[in-house]
Order: sequence, then structure tokens, then C-alpha cells
Amino acid sequence: MAVSPTFPGVYVQEVPSGVRTIVGVGTSITVFIGEAKQGPMNRPSLCLSYSDFARSFSEDATVGDLPYYVRLFFLNGGTQCYVVRTANNPAASSVTLRDELNANDVLVLTAKDPGRAGDNVRAVVTYGSPQPESMFNIDLFRWDVQNGARVKTDLESWKNLSMNPASPVFAATFLTQNSKLVDAAVAAGAPAPVAGFSQSGRPVRHDGTDAVFQNVDRTDRQRRRHAAQSLSTERRRQPVRRDQPEPADPQRRRAADRGHPGRRRPAARNRESRQRAIRRGGTERRECQRDVRGGARGAACAACR
Repeated sequence: MAVSPTFPGVYVQEVPSGVRTIVGVGTSITVFIGEAKQGPMNRPSLCLSYSDFARSFSEDATVGDLPYYVRLFFLNGGTQCYVVRTANNPAASSVTLRDELNANDVLVLTAKDPGRAGDNVRAVVTYGSPQPESMFNIDLFRWDVQNGARVKTDLESWKNLSMNPASPVFAATFLTQNSKLVDAAVAAGAPAPVAGFSQSGRPVRHDGTDAVFQNVDRTDRQRRRHAAQSLSTERRRQPVRRDQPEPADPQRRRAADRGHPGRRRPAARNRESRQRAIRRGGTERRECQRDVRGGARGAACAACR
């Protein structure tokens, strides 16, 4: 940068040196080009280990020897490589989903990786969502053979998808951006989406007549409940009929005043109370009410003499 002197003196100007530092670069990076069972087509993919290669391109060597070469590269100290999958006129598997009436095509699912591996991808559609009339779920997986048995691999589960283009979970866009197995697109000639609703997720609409009827019905139930409570209260407060003879027992008299028959103490307990009073030598001597063998009721027993 040129210096602009503004007053007499000494100015220092730094000039970049022409010597450039040599930067170290990797000299063991390898590129493998060949056929594989699955994986992106005609696009280089970085692999830092053999596990990365197996996850993206599979270890199946039935279509070519590419897995063997990559494995030997890492076994001999390799640390970084790029793999490019090629094929002759590759085609991707696809399936078209239709509506519940099987009348219209709705959604087209296309395998991300061209080749026969896309034939093993499966899609399962369910409606276990808060609004089953307007949303759905889709589960994706791949059939693979391991140890002679067929198992599900690369499982994906996407919930509460919608066919409304204005929705943030629009199935065509959401699956294409997030799924590693398929791309989604709206089928040609698919009917325009309509505003759906779910009776299990939203209240059922009603007109004014129904609303008035429900309010009247609720008011009537409240009136009946209040009448039943008032009737039970009046029964508890019902006075004693004075035309009946008043009971002599004070305990029964108090029970009658409360409006219900009282409970008298058992006769056995009354007799025992009288006997205890006689044994203590009370001023009022009463007759023993206990039945004495060989004597009449009311006769004095040995304990009362």
C-alpha cells in the first residue's frame, strides 16, 4: 500500500515477500469408480472408513468388485477416498399411492438410488394421527438378507404428513428433503386438496337450534337435580306427628324429634347397668331384671340381696 506523506520525515512501507510457503497436501486420497448395488449415481461420495462405504454403497459384491478394492484400501492404511458409482442406463424404482377409494393417483414415491436395490424399499401408510381425515403417517424401510433371514433395515417413520401444499409438513416436499430412501412428488392428475376435518380432532359444528336445545336440556337436568335435593332435605326435616303417643323413653323421644326412629340400648346392657348400681350401694335400689332359674322374672337374685 502506497504511503501518503503529509509532513517531512521517514516513512516505512512493508512490501510482501515473493517467497511462498509450501502447504502440505494429502497424497493418499484415492478415487474409486465402479459398479455397486446401491448408492448415489455419477456423483463422488467421500468415505473416511470402510463402514462409510458399506452404509452408502453396500457390501454386496454380486454386481462388481468395488467393495473388495475399497476394503483393501483401508486395510492397507488408507484414510480417505472418493467413490463414484456408475451403471449403464440406470433407472430408479417407483410406486404410486392412490386414495382410499382407489380412484385417483395421489403421491409418487421414487427410490433415491437407481438400480435393483430400490425394488426392496417398502412404504406403509397409516392414519393414526390427531386428524386422520387430513393427515397420515408413512413408514419406510428396506428389505435386506442377513444370515439367511430377511430383516428390515434403514427404517424411517414420518408422522402427521399432509397433502396440502400450504402445510409445513406437505408430504411431497417433506419426504424429498428428509428421507434417505425415497423422493416424493404429487401424481399427475391428482385432485386438488380440500380442507379436511376430523370429528375426533375438532368439535362438530352445530347451528343455533341445536345449541338452544342443548342449553335447555342442561337447564332441565339442573332443575331436576335441585328438586331431588330439596325433597331429600324436606324428608330429613319432617316434624314428628303429634297425634301419635309420645314415647316414654327419653332416648326414643329425642330420636322422634329428629324425625327418625332411634336405637335403644340392648336390654342386656340396661340390666347390667342396674346391677352395677345396686352393687355400688346406690341410694335407689332397683330390682334385678335378670331371669333367675327357678324363680319368676323380677325376683331378687343372689347378687342383689
